[in-house]
Amino acid sequence: MTQVNSLLEDKYGLDVFVDWIEKPHLDRSKVTTETAIELRDVMDRSKSLVYVTSEKSKSSIWMPWELGYSDAKHGRVAVLPISSNSKYENQEFVGLYPYIDRAKDKDGNYSLWVNDSKDAAYYAKFKIWLKNGKLPMHPS
Repeated sequence: MTQVNSLLEDKYGLDVFVDWIEKPHLDRSKVTTETAIELRDVMDRSKSLVYVTSEKSKSSIWMPWELGYSDAKHGRVAVLPISSNSKYENQEFVGLYPYIDRAKDKDGNYSLWVNDSKDAAYYAKFKIWLKNGKLPMHPS
């Protein structure tokens, strides 16, 4: 995760919050009122939620709640799978959201792209999606 965090911050200039790095005092084995207050505060100040999926994410008790809260709050939620084993088993709702990948743009530079999970004709560079909250259609 720290590699993803560094990539998003250093390469793409994003301000990233990772709970276990910035709030190590929170007990990840349970959710308390205090936990919810601290996480809501961060999400209320955020423009988006990048839902990073890995083998461990499906056992998280916080992540589904964070996903739903951010979706209701600002609607800018996208999934970033970081391993080939990042399956959505028992988390089918995760597949409803657009996903992020890294690919070359028309100038040959790598960019982050947000892609519709159901229709490949809808996609945008991450920063455009972050600004507009929409994925425009690109006819093939």
